[in-house]
Amino acid sequence: MITSDKPNTTHAPMGEGYAGFGQSHTWFFVYNHLHTVHAIASCNAAEIAMGMLMEATVPTSHRWIPKAMNVEYHQKATTSLRAQARLDPPDFESITDGTAIVVPVSVIDKSGTEVVHADITTSVTPAA
Repeated sequence: MITSDKPNTTHAPMGEGYAGFGQSHTWFFVYNHLHTVHAIASCNAAEIAMGMLMEATVPTSHRWIPKAMNVEYHQKATTSLRAQARLDPPDFESITDGTAIVVPVSVIDKSGTEVVHADITTSVTPAA
């Protein structure tokens, strides 16, 4: 996978996913011309956290794919960041057709402030 950031993935229990990045890493593309964390790096971290959550949560009887991402940028990010995806898992046995599941992801800075919020829509279907 090619990303603009070098994430530090920690763990992914069922219904959760986490990815951190930022000042602890020195990759060139993480920062923009304003010397803040690049917006797309935040999106990449959100997608990684969502993917970890979905991989840890969706049973092998089903499959998932991301379909859309809606992002709100609340303020400039100047510290390292952590993306946190959390979801109350649905009853997968009741999913017999394609179902949209929206995974909310908060990207927070060192002080605990949410600087970016992403709602990532996934499609979950029974595995063929």
